Amino acid sequence: RACQRNRKAARDEGPKALRAEMYWLLFQETKLERARHQLAEEQAEMASRMEATDSATRDLRVLRATEAERQRLLTKQISQHKSALEAGKALCAQTQLDLEKAEVRYEGLQKELHSELHEREDELLALQAQSDQLNRLY
Repeated sequence: RACQRNRKAARDEGPKALRAEMYWLLFQETKLERARHQLAEEQAEMASRMEATDSATRDLRVLRATEAERQRLLTKQISQHKSALEAGKALCAQTQLDLEKAEVRYEGLQKELHSELHEREDELLALQAQSDQLNRLY
């Protein structure tokens, strides 16, 4: 009986080992399939994130270009306004000088006219006095 059992065990040992290896390979194949599936999901996620990163980079580049153009235009406008302001200040300063000169000139003219008025009044009084004397004589 022991021989029979040993022979049966020896005969069954090969198929048991093959069956065990088959189950082990089936398990490994299942693990490999899960790993491939996980890898595919991660690669899809990476591709999605890379596309999002590229899109954000493009958007940022466009935004920077737009902001640079706006900054350039604002700088140009500021420069134009500064130039206009400086021109206005210069005109105001020149006008102030012209007004001061005109004030001095008109004050001088007013004094001359006032002086001439007094001279003419005095002359008129003198002529009236002469006229009165001549009227008395004749």
